[in-house]
Amino acid sequence: MSKRTFSILSLGPAAREQVAAKLLAEQIAQQKPARDPLPSKWKAKPVIVDGVRFDSQSEYDRWCELKLMERAGQITHLSRQVRFVLKIGERQVVIRSERYPNGRTAVYTADFTYREKNGRFVVEEHKGIDDSVSRLRRAVVEAIYGFEIRMSGPQVLT
Repeated sequence: MSKRTFSILSLGPAAREQVAAKLLAEQIAQQKPARDPLPSKWKAKPVIVDGVRFDSQSEYDRWCELKLMERAGQITHLSRQVRFVLKIGERQVVIRSERYPNGRTAVYTADFTYREKNGRFVVEEHKGIDDSVSRLRRAVVEAIYGFEIRMSGPQVLT
């Protein structure tokens, strides 16, 4: 099988423009590394292990600790990124913004949940930096659901 070659000049003006645009796009794609679409507020670098994304190396390390605890029988029902819809009574809390003029349901996503040996249900938040917005969010979730959110990680109070 022989390779066929041709000159771009043999193409019409519209086709040349399309080929040039495609080549330029490929060059740009090769030069720029892919970026995280939502950069971390605190500059934590996401970690992807076996196709699973963790917000930071520290969060991944904590997940590994919890997996070991589960294997050792110290905890059960280990899960990550568990969503809690925020409701007051039967009414969902709605967040309105320019992007969502009709509102969107407010949700708290826990880093980890599990049951301890004594049967106690634990919701755990892993934080590198604990700011006032995070503390307020936790207080609202704790008031609505009636459980205490356990903190882990090298959090720094600001």
